[in-house]
Amino acid sequence: DVYGCIIRSVVSQMISVKAASSISSRIEQMCNGKLIPKRIAGLSVEQLRVCGLSNSKCVTIHAVTDLFSKSRNLNEKIH
Repeated sequence: DVYGCIIRSVVSQMISVKAASSISSRIEQMCNGKLIPKRIAGLSVEQLRVCGLSNSKCVTIHAVTDLFSKSRNLNEKIH
């Protein structure tokens, strides 16, 4: 899953593996176990911040989510 990989990459930049894993787990829990654009788009910056993300990572994740939401089959095109 290209989208999930990109989101996890943004989360893990410049933090420890353990911290990235914890933050990713919190985000996945808020998304009912699936990192998909529709579910991430439904999360506010504040909700993502509660998971442990910085403002800049929240903005980046929302930008990636917006791109994937607007571009049909982008996941398959990249893969």
